[in-house]
Amino acid sequence: MIGPYPDRRKRVSRFAWFLVVFCGIMGGTARAQYYDPREDGPPAEARFLYGGAMWRDFSPGTANPLPDSAAIRFTRVMPVVGFRTGLVDILFGYTTYENGGQSRSAVFFGTTVATEFVASGTRPGALLVQLMLAADFTKVESGGAQRSDFNVASVGLGGGLEYRYRSRSVQFWARAGVIAQYAIEGYSTGSGFSPVVTAESVVCLRDIGLFEGIVLGYRFRLQTWSMSNATLDYRSIFHGPTLGVMF
Repeated sequence: MIGPYPDRRKRVSRFAWFLVVFCGIMGGTARAQYYDPREDGPPAEARFLYGGAMWRDFSPGTANPLPDSAAIRFTRVMPVVGFRTGLVDILFGYTTYENGGQSRSAVFFGTTVATEFVASGTRPGALLVQLMLAADFTKVESGGAQRSDFNVASVGLGGGLEYRYRSRSVQFWARAGVIAQYAIEGYSTGSGFSPVVTAESVVCLRDIGLFEGIVLGYRFRLQTWSMSNATLDYRSIFHGPTLGVMF
């Protein structure tokens, strides 16, 4: 059924997607404020493709008024693929789950562009402060005439801390951060607030077999939505391992 404001809904949806694409484009100009890499060591800004499997839990928030029969709730493994170049990270995830006896899909797309500054330390390790620009889009299909899909895009700023270690053959970092985001409903004029907590640890091993290097990682992401339409108040948690190839 077409709502009463089709043109406005299209503008909001296009605007949300523009924000996500904009963050990806801005990544091309991001630069790390890190110490210069040694010529004989691995680059400070690793570039790699990666994939993984995230254990994802999606459930209603405490303020969501929907009964259990109408709310979206699932816990599933979500396959993901991504691309990392320096301080730019792009991630896409997709999974399905059972709702009302039918298969429903859940999609996540997110990108983060960061810059960082040395807080303390020198080679081979240092503690850094990160500033981040982030955007994401989450869509989860529901089922039944009385149920509504979750379709929300978000954009915001955040900060965090990272420890990075680098030698001739190994690069390691562990980081954690918090992001405050403005959220927009995909098919209406509603909006809200969507905070995110992220953490990850990554090990890059150089010159492994036929590859320039392989990347082993583990990431965690907690995101909540507090919307003007309380039926869209949800919580998402995903965490799991990733494996990447440097190039």
